[in-house]
Amino acid sequence: MEKELNRVKEPLELFSLEDLRVVGLIQQDRSAKALILVKGQQSLGIHSVRLGDHLGKNFGRMLQITSNAVLLQELHQDGSGAWIERKTSLQVETDAT
Repeated sequence: MEKELNRVKEPLELFSLEDLRVVGLIQQDRSAKALILVKGQQSLGIHSVRLGDHLGKNFGRMLQITSNAVLLQELHQDGSGAWIERKTSLQVETDAT
């Protein structure tokens, strides 16, 4: 966990997952990328992210990109201070604004 706390944050870690929208996917050879838009922040443009990149405020790390979602693993701190891993996903949206 110390490694996660001490690394430099990536740009999309400034936003909660609720504010991130997957607006497209790119598949090149064996490499997949997701196109992410920050809700209400269109001036920031679209971000291209790949496996291993981080999203959201809970140390979310991209585990998988499918044809309709991005799967993430987040770290949450419970009431006793212990870190718990949780998996979540962001669905591809066609009308994201």
